[in-house]
Amino acid sequence: MFVRMMLIAVLGWWATSAVAATIPLMNPDFEQVEPGDPLMPGGFGAFNGSILGWTDPGNFQQAGTFAPNALAYPGGSSNVAFITNATITQSVGTIAADTSYTLSADIGNRLRASSPEGSVAGFFVGSTDGDSFLFPILSPEDGTFDRQEFTVSAEQLSDFVGQPLLIAFRADRPQLNLDNVVLEATQTVVPLPPAALLLGGALVALGLRQRLLPGRREDAPKRLTGSDRGA
Repeated sequence: MFVRMMLIAVLGWWATSAVAATIPLMNPDFEQVEPGDPLMPGGFGAFNGSILGWTDPGNFQQAGTFAPNALAYPGGSSNVAFITNATITQSVGTIAADTSYTLSADIGNRLRASSPEGSVAGFFVGSTDGDSFLFPILSPEDGTFDRQEFTVSAEQLSDFVGQPLLIAFRADRPQLNLDNVVLEATQTVVPLPPAALLLGGALVALGLRQRLLPGRREDAPKRLTGSDRGA
């Protein structure tokens, strides 16, 4: 019984294991500002026309770093990114086999601005001209941020293993704000290590050996009781 339970435990470990990791990003909270492009004061806060660590249009009318004041969000906010009819991206390495990716961010809908409804977030393969996996962004209440997640599965990426992966946010209507971007990778299939294979094989062999050994309790002659002898 012990051998059988050990074998079940080994096989169960193999069947259910997965490895999750957070992929480091450049300037995910937008607190860093491009040298030589300081934030300039405006009606709803301070802003510039660039986002350090991200590929952006380089035009303050389309995307940049934004420090909102209370006219944009009650109580103001730390630095965020703003996107208006543009796309920002960041390269995050190459696509790994059997791995899904989850992109998450705080999505903002500032006061006195058009809803970010119609904006998308997700992934490009290779470049912004390559295959894409983009998901709709839901519009938060005015003057608030809402945490949202966007996941592309290992199955969807199976034909692109080894190719560059980009994360992306695109606003088709003004204005999308975002903050605290996180990217997580989850390896959904973990091959059984050689040591575990050897252990499983050894446990099977031990179980078979014990079944074939003579003198096991269920194979031993049954001891007769007094009533059995009288019969």
